[in-house]
Amino acid sequence: MTQQLAYSLLVPPAPWKLSGSALFIAGWLSPRALADIRREYGAQPALQNFVVVFIASYSHSPIGPYQEYFIGSGPKWRILPTLKIYNSFVSTELAHTAGRLLWGAPHLSSEVAVAQSGNVIEASLQNEQEIFTVKGRALGKIPPIAMPGLPVYTERGPRRQLFFVSAAAGSIRRVRLQAEECQTENSLFMRLLLRAPHIALYSGNMRMKISPSFDIL
Repeated sequence: MTQQLAYSLLVPPAPWKLSGSALFIAGWLSPRALADIRREYGAQPALQNFVVVFIASYSHSPIGPYQEYFIGSGPKWRILPTLKIYNSFVSTELAHTAGRLLWGAPHLSSEVAVAQSGNVIEASLQNEQEIFTVKGRALGKIPPIAMPGLPVYTERGPRRQLFFVSAAAGSIRRVRLQAEECQTENSLFMRLLLRAPHIALYSGNMRMKISPSFDIL
């Protein structure tokens, strides 16, 4: 039995429920920055000015603890807002296998971390494409956020899934981030963080539900 097959036997079917901590950054990039990013990541005609970066540490999931980092943008599908994921990185081989089997996610292996110590939030990523560390101070709390079902898709085909994100009351903080280290000139994350209007939010009590994949064409 190959290692890939052995991992696939350990993957529970969707829907999945996950919980843990997460850093969410959203903002708008300039046309010039987007052109640089397309050269870095390949042709992505649907990438629009609105960009999302998500870094999560799941303490509980159907396959145990793992970390994830993904880059997405917000084009419309017909009249619906969606999230298109271009690159996503996970920290374990089992999470890598599960993402591909259940949702066709373009998961790559990576070292990912996000953590809170007092009022200090720190996140880092290291893989073949990007290396960065950011640190910031948590600011005032904001009301709990519950995201309605949002269609999500990847570049691997027409299959979609819905995901729902919520956070416990009083657990969401705005964060003022600054770069500690960056070794990738065209890092989409750093472009967003350093050169574009953005908002950064952190929750130490985030919950997520991901549906099975389905066709909405």
